[in-house]
Amino acid sequence: GYNGSNIDHLAWSEVAPASILEAELALLNKVVITSKNPGYTGTGYVDYINSSGDYVEWTLNKPNAGSASLKFRYANGSSTNRPLKLEINGQVVASSLAFLPTGSWSTWSNTGITVNLLSGTNKIRITAIGYNGANIDHLAWSEIASAAQNISSQAQSVLATGLKVSVLPNPVVGIAKLVLSTSTDGPVEIMLVDMVGKVHKRLSYKNIGTNHFNLPVNDLPSGLYIVFIKQGMNNAFTRFVIAR
Repeated sequence: GYNGSNIDHLAWSEVAPASILEAELALLNKVVITSKNPGYTGTGYVDYINSSGDYVEWTLNKPNAGSASLKFRYANGSSTNRPLKLEINGQVVASSLAFLPTGSWSTWSNTGITVNLLSGTNKIRITAIGYNGANIDHLAWSEIASAAQNISSQAQSVLATGLKVSVLPNPVVGIAKLVLSTSTDGPVEIMLVDMVGKVHKRLSYKNIGTNHFNLPVNDLPSGLYIVFIKQGMNNAFTRFVIAR
């Protein structure tokens, strides 16, 4: 009944089964462990006591850098939102992650977010920011494998003769250098995406041969990314890690 909107692309992802990290087994600051209200998993849950400074910090070990789904199971029997600050590896990911009312202190729900994580140890912390937070039962996390991630497990792939791309150094800590090489004339489109398919940057150039560019990534969080390049019908890509 309507002429539709303009469609750019479809990004799809696979989510692996979740792993559960109980709150009562995490690193705790000022919060208390209790089991007064039913419906929790594990041996209990965590109750925020103070309106600031209280936190729960989980240690999450991820085999590969990339995107993950985080879901915090909680109960909020009050009538108002009780947001918490979410930090990952010391960096603020969400300054006010919502924990909305669930109806009662024995009714449990989930609030979730998709984030980029490092390979190995990751510290996940939720801290009170002016409200004594909701009761936290556990953190459930799972790997997200995107369509982009499933293209290849190689660090660099060349899909067309003469069209190449790489990022130096890899992992990137400060400034990234993008190295592009083409043997034919014509515009080259460059696209930087994360592991859930979100496009962060689009660039283009026309010079034939090998060219070096500074790739601005200071505004991007740590994690695994892919640079796609396209020239006519030819494509190539490379994967790289931002490690702060």
